[in-house]
Amino acid sequence: MGITKGVLFLSLLCVALGDNGIIPGTRVSSSPNVPITSETPRNSTTLPPITITVTPTTSTTTTQKPTTSTTTTQKPTTSTTTTQKPTTSTTTTQKPTTSTTTTQKPTPTPVNPVGKWTVNYTNTDKICLVLEAALEIDLHYKVNNSSKTFPIKITSAATSQGACGKTIENITLVFGPANTINFSFKKSNDSKKYDLQSVIVMLNVTVPGLNGTQIYALAHAKDEFSTPVSNSYKCAKEQSLNLTSVPAGKDFGGELRISQLQVQAFKNSTSTKFDEALDCQSSETPDVVPIAVGCALAALVIIVLIAYLIGRRRSQARGYLSM
Repeated sequence: MGITKGVLFLSLLCVALGDNGIIPGTRVSSSPNVPITSETPRNSTTLPPITITVTPTTSTTTTQKPTTSTTTTQKPTTSTTTTQKPTTSTTTTQKPTTSTTTTQKPTPTPVNPVGKWTVNYTNTDKICLVLEAALEIDLHYKVNNSSKTFPIKITSAATSQGACGKTIENITLVFGPANTINFSFKKSNDSKKYDLQSVIVMLNVTVPGLNGTQIYALAHAKDEFSTPVSNSYKCAKEQSLNLTSVPAGKDFGGELRISQLQVQAFKNSTSTKFDEALDCQSSETPDVVPIAVGCALAALVIIVLIAYLIGRRRSQARGYLSM
């Protein structure tokens, strides 16, 4: 690039000086850095000497080092196959669990929804009798010499009526079209307790297998539920009272099933709340209890007697005189 510029400069200079670019009578030397001397010809005009110094341009060539391509050879991947040992399945046989079933006594279930009924003294708001219970009547009858049972429930929708007295009080429950059940309570002669004296049932029903509606009269005539006066009688468990036909000897009978019972007669209060209850379960003392107590006392007496005899015998062996 530097040589090209120098040649271009000389060309321009030659054009400026003459047609051929060389001054007549001038000898040009191609040696670098050597001054060109012109000889003055004869009979010519003397021109001042022109010295042209040509500085060679040094071309610097930069040689780049060849790029070294580094090839990294990866080691081949070694595939390792791990063979797992087969899993051994161990089956553990458990011993069968022994299920111990404890039989508990079922909680008494009311045969029917519990109802509560009262009887008031005439023309007063004071109550003389309160009855709370779940009631059901089972009517037994025969069809072609085959015994049948027809259950009749007494719901809490039954209405009550009755009478209060000094020695006898009663309550009558009316249910169904024309069915009634009457409970009669009697006070003892000494007025210290009262009992359920009788139950009378009147049914006007149509039973399966028999034609038409018939009237059935049944009664239970035995003292039940003996209770001190000013106390109520309570019994949650189900009780059955036998009902016999009236008149006796008819081909029907029945039973009255009572549960969740609490009743108080000869009451004189405006409250329907029961007084302290005599529970039928607490009043039933098992025969085992008195027997166990008697055996314990007898064993104690025997032990005391044996100890006395042993002590007496030892004192005699030591030489003491008995008094």
